[in-house]
Amino acid sequence: YPSLVDMCKLGHNNTKNEKGLPLGGFSLLPLMKSTSSEDWEGPEGALTAIATDVVDYSLDAQTFSYRTTDFRYIVYPDGSEELYDLETDPNEWYKVAAKESFNTSLISLRAQVKNLINTSQ
Repeated sequence: YPSLVDMCKLGHNNTKNEKGLPLGGFSLLPLMKSTSSEDWEGPEGALTAIATDVVDYSLDAQTFSYRTTDFRYIVYPDGSEELYDLETDPNEWYKVAAKESFNTSLISLRAQVKNLINTSQ
């Protein structure tokens, strides 16, 4: 939706009234114009909320998967995490979250997800 706002030059106020929240997300227009664009202001990866059988839609009850070029990071409602190194394990067979050599990447990905979902879990 932010991409359509930019492409159609609709302006950035999408609220119906003063109680409305600002539009979330990032415009893909810079990447559509040039894949080598330095104008991309969005995240390094793609965040997905994974549907479960729970009826609780609060952020704390969701499972999130975050995919970057090099990693897939998954965080569950109970706080447990999975990390896969996609460069050496593109099929995601081997969890590396507990390996000390991936600690820096795990901390960075965890922070990126928290920033994207706007929470301080």
